[in-house]
Amino acid sequence: MFILAFQIISSNDEQMVLSGLMPISEDVIDKIVITSNENEESVTLLKLGSSWTLENQKVFQNKLDAFWAITSYFEGAQLTSKNPKSHSKIGINDNQGVSLEFYVANYLQEKFIIGKWTNDSRLCYFRKPGKSEVYSTECPVPADTIFDTKVSGWQDPLILAIPKNEIAEIQYIYLNEEFNIINNGNDQTIVSQDGNQFAKWLPLNTIFQSFSGLISNGFVNKDDSISIQLKDPLATIKIKTIDNANNKSVTLKFLEFDEKNYYVYIAGSPTVYILEKDIGDLILLKKSELID
Repeated sequence: MFILAFQIISSNDEQMVLSGLMPISEDVIDKIVITSNENEESVTLLKLGSSWTLENQKVFQNKLDAFWAITSYFEGAQLTSKNPKSHSKIGINDNQGVSLEFYVANYLQEKFIIGKWTNDSRLCYFRKPGKSEVYSTECPVPADTIFDTKVSGWQDPLILAIPKNEIAEIQYIYLNEEFNIINNGNDQTIVSQDGNQFAKWLPLNTIFQSFSGLISNGFVNKDDSISIQLKDPLATIKIKTIDNANNKSVTLKFLEFDEKNYYVYIAGSPTVYILEKDIGDLILLKKSELID
């Protein structure tokens, strides 16, 4: 099976535009490979069902939406240059920029070289390999942000997002202490070996707010993540959701990183996040800090 791509330059009101590309929209493409032509750093995004993944993890949706928005303008992009001597100036030689490949069922659908982006022009420059014509389309953000060759750039910084009304119970497990927080809606109860006690509203409300949108400020590389997950956690927090909730129950593991950050991961997931200590400290409270 061969998938052919055609490039046609046509005149439209004295503007030269690119047309005749094979479809590269989200509803057609099922694999994207983005590779740096300078250091061979590369990411592969795969479509599994209706979701896009990277190394078995869900891709950051906001960034993916921006990617599709910009690439949708490749068809009809304006011709910027036909002079190969200009390629190096805009970082679009074969050994420069970023290689962008679109696949359908492992067959290459289209391939482009993405060049430099400047704040002055706010354009993404691109061309097809083996062709001298360079095209451009509007890019409101830097091209290396959208056409990112770093795995961390495509990872979703959101650790979890479980609203308070979906949480039935939270279990805290420390080395020398264990207790449960029962969510009764308007009030919460702390359950431990000492019996049942009413919880303070303010610290509990902060915890629930944190779990409604817990965002990391970085990621640990794949090799270090494996070794980190073999260590004993500083704290384990099990969040049990109600029946018929949109979110599943999860178990969070917290480990010491440095004086400004914690390591955090969800049990069963290979991703280890970096969480600011100031945020983590609002969550990692002892029972004495939660009761009246």
